[in-house]
Amino acid sequence: MTGATVLVADGDATWTPDGLTAHARGITATTPSAPKAALASIEVTKPAGAAPTVSLDGGELALWPKLSLTGIGGKIVEDPGARGRYIIDLAGGYGGVPGTLWTAKGDFVPSATTASLDLEAAKFQLDRLAPILEHSAVVDYQSTSVDTSFHLDADKTGARFSGQFHLTGLNVGHPYIAEKEVRDLDMSGQIAGSYARETRTLELTKGDFVVHNLPFSITGSAVRAPRIVDETQYVPLGKENRDKKGPRKGPHGLQAVSLRFVVPSIGCQKVIDAIPTEMAPYMAGYKIKGMFDADIHLAIDWNDLDALDLGGHVGINKCKVVDEPEHSPKRLKEEFDQYVDTEKGEWESFKVGPSNPDFVPIHDISPYLISSIMSSEDYNFYQHHGFIPSEFRTALINNLKSGGFVQGASSITMQMVKNVLLYREKTLARKLQELFLTWHVENTLDKDRIMEIYLNVIEYGPDLYGIGPAAHEYFGKAPKDLQPQEAAFFSSILPNPKDRYRQYCQNTLTKWTEDKIQRQLGKMFERKQLTPEEYERATQTPLIFVKSSSESEEDCLKRVKKAIKNARPTNPLAAKPDDEPKTKKPKPKPRSSE
Repeated sequence: MTGATVLVADGDATWTPDGLTAHARGITATTPSAPKAALASIEVTKPAGAAPTVSLDGGELALWPKLSLTGIGGKIVEDPGARGRYIIDLAGGYGGVPGTLWTAKGDFVPSATTASLDLEAAKFQLDRLAPILEHSAVVDYQSTSVDTSFHLDADKTGARFSGQFHLTGLNVGHPYIAEKEVRDLDMSGQIAGSYARETRTLELTKGDFVVHNLPFSITGSAVRAPRIVDETQYVPLGKENRDKKGPRKGPHGLQAVSLRFVVPSIGCQKVIDAIPTEMAPYMAGYKIKGMFDADIHLAIDWNDLDALDLGGHVGINKCKVVDEPEHSPKRLKEEFDQYVDTEKGEWESFKVGPSNPDFVPIHDISPYLISSIMSSEDYNFYQHHGFIPSEFRTALINNLKSGGFVQGASSITMQMVKNVLLYREKTLARKLQELFLTWHVENTLDKDRIMEIYLNVIEYGPDLYGIGPAAHEYFGKAPKDLQPQEAAFFSSILPNPKDRYRQYCQNTLTKWTEDKIQRQLGKMFERKQLTPEEYERATQTPLIFVKSSSESEEDCLKRVKKAIKNARPTNPLAAKPDDEPKTKKPKPKPRSSE
């Protein structure tokens, strides 16, 4: 009936004319709602003619694998004034930490299958949870305090809940969040919602939060997939299973999720000020006027991912920059220094501008190359304002189908920002700044300048930056003389230029590249970027590398292998503790025009 399994190590009971006393020890249980539940002991005393009292000791309840309530103890007694109603008075801690950190008081009526409970964790310092937090992203938790209270009503149909929390002085450090620790965060929230047992639906009807003085709300629902006897009936997530038919479920057994994220109208400067400097060093020093707001919704059904709904608006275009730091995108209007990481922790630079003989103005770049790059990377580059909403949706669908990250949604402007204004660490902080700087670049530079910078800084092979050197390296010609098939080749290598440079070493194209070039030429023809005669000539003309170097194929491949090795690890967590790079030039942060 309940889906629970309970094991009792041992127990005893004594009956006398005065009543009953019973003990059970070493109790463990598994339930559909929690991975683990246990009690060191439970005692039931029932005096003759009176209601029983239940005393608990050494309880543990794992709500999910990394969160457990422990040291649970207290009593459950019948209410003297209301027969059949039981009073709950429990207390405990978290994760095996000794002491009382929370209390639970309320009542339940077994005959009506109803319960009411007030949970409270009075303000305490997080150093009480040191054994739990010492390996977490929370750092210097001695100065962090938490204060929470929640109310829960339950019956046989489900539960309704409401509550609030306040977190003060939170310090967080993790390579996926930001390069530096994010300190002195204040966070508070008020939530309310319900859980429907029959449909396994959790609904958040109220989720009002304030982080660093920035208010926002999150509401929505989550539906867990039905429990079935044979779990193998579900089609697993993964690229290899994306086209298979059958029921699917997402992470944590979810079947569907619906979310709405809202930021009420607030001054643009207040939004900037609310972001900790450690999270956004490149946004520091900006002065912005105007009002900002956001309203975004997302609906996912894992059984119909193609129907995914993603929409809404982000009102950043109502903001206007009135003052900006020296390292802002305005410096890109003139010649600037571009830094590239040649090896682990080693940086070199080159000029992007007329003083560099390898720099190529946009009017000296083959229109075939520009068309090909746009066709493969960002077809509507000259029409949008830095973001491609439809691509966000498409990328999200494909990533969900594959169960991992297989496709991005970066416009050419976003790629330029990542290459020129930011570094490639994969952190939440970098993504946040990427979005802001993309907006600012689009409001600072014209499209031709963005394209010109992009083509002159991106990598086309190991230590091969800019279309000028690349056109001479591969084909022995100036960028303005590139033909359609050569332009299509450059489009084919951009996602992975180091690895695909092997084709140049071996003086041959892979079957994948040949097909990619033909598809790319077909796209350009369909979009009227090629005339019928140009298309026919391009598809019939073989691609020929010009290898003027005396470097052998073996040495060339060794160079590629070294370049790929030196580019890793891109994930900061993968670096070994003793990997202390020798730096030729320190990592320049923030970038400046000096």
